[in-house]
Amino acid sequence: MKHLETHVAQATARGEIAYQHCPACGHTQAQARPFCLACLRPDPDWRLARGTGTVVAHTMQYRAPTDDWRSRVPYGVTLVDLDEGPRVMALAEGALNPGTRAILCPGGRHALPCFKPVEDG
Repeated sequence: MKHLETHVAQATARGEIAYQHCPACGHTQAQARPFCLACLRPDPDWRLARGTGTVVAHTMQYRAPTDDWRSRVPYGVTLVDLDEGPRVMALAEGALNPGTRAILCPGGRHALPCFKPVEDG
């Protein structure tokens, strides 16, 4: 599984989101797996998302899970349905209410993907 997670980590470092697509059934999935969760076909293809989607849920975190996160509190966490299909959890910049169109923050500034409202440019 470590080699699968490398695709995701490298894309995130470049400010992109990698997801898997099954050529057999068309299913998309954000979590790296050695098989398609829908039809169990091995080795789904890797694709890069355009970086846009719709916010499904958003919350603010006021407690740091580790000492490394202490300086970031409070920070937003959001679930975004990517336009390509998969749902991803990401950090959030700005007000991301459910239904808001969101775009990936540029540049890989974070260890996790980060989204902001589309209207923020």
